[in-house]
Amino acid sequence: MTRARSFAAIAIVLGLGLAVTAHGMDSADLSVSSTATPNPVTVGNPLSYSIQVLNQGPAAATDVVLRVSLFPGTTVTAVTASQGTCTGATLTVTCTLGTLPVGAAASVRIDVTTYTLGVIESTAIAEATPAGARPAEQVARIRTSVLAPPDVQLSVTNVGSGTGTVNSSPPGLACRTSCIATYPFGTTVILTAAGLDGAAFSGWTGDCGGVGTCTVTLMRAGQVTARFDPPASFPLAITLAGTGAGTVNAFPQSLTCQQGQVCVLTYPPGTLVSLTAAPQAGSVFAGWSGPACTGTSTCTLTLNESLRVTATFSLSTTPVRLPVPVLRTTP
Repeated sequence: MTRARSFAAIAIVLGLGLAVTAHGMDSADLSVSSTATPNPVTVGNPLSYSIQVLNQGPAAATDVVLRVSLFPGTTVTAVTASQGTCTGATLTVTCTLGTLPVGAAASVRIDVTTYTLGVIESTAIAEATPAGARPAEQVARIRTSVLAPPDVQLSVTNVGSGTGTVNSSPPGLACRTSCIATYPFGTTVILTAAGLDGAAFSGWTGDCGGVGTCTVTLMRAGQVTARFDPPASFPLAITLAGTGAGTVNAFPQSLTCQQGQVCVLTYPPGTLVSLTAAPQAGSVFAGWSGPACTGTSTCTLTLNESLRVTATFSLSTTPVRLPVPVLRTTP
């Protein structure tokens, strides 16, 4: 005489250790238990689901399969099983566990990272086919509380032999070398790079790429690197000022700059440039001004950035001696 018994699905809240089993004579009685660690978890931090499938008999369970459907916004980082194989690395993980004799158990660990705030729920389904009986099924609902951190850091580093600045919107970052700012979780920060002294912005690395603006949504700590390369040449601007008159000669690139002019020369980085001032009659050279030249002698400078030099000429205060006419008398 064969006796038939009905099967019922069971619901398990992982992390709470609650389990209801489905019994059937001459079938496999599967019991599923689970833990979520840690629970609660801070958004963006590692989270592990440990699921155990136990066959309580009275028959051996064959073709045991565990299917896990993860909550959207969850990223799988690793899956391990005590037996069988697991496939899938997105929102669905399927583990083929094989045969479970009476009293045997198989465990599966799924390491994930979640970027969704609030209570998230994933579903795990365990199935088996006992000999001579229809499949037994277990359903587990995995609930985890995901908390927001108080704030998230974004760091920016400028590299390369050129100079430049990186600024952020909303404000918080304005750096020429490196800087760090904190923002509320989930803030979208837009970074803008600008070269200085003719330097060219070459692009982003880290959490951004390309050469346009960088947009980072802070679901975790962010890191961005901005590269600036030196220009192919630097400008040298020469201005003649003052009440007097004169010229400035430059070498290399021989050029004579006249009074009232602003002359601009360009040189490759590292070029050694000499500037010589020559006053006209009735004027004197009063001296150089600017970050690279001082005094009244020849100015020698090295072009590693854009520079501006001013040469000032003044009217001479020395009296002008006129020739005295010689009167000749006729005897």
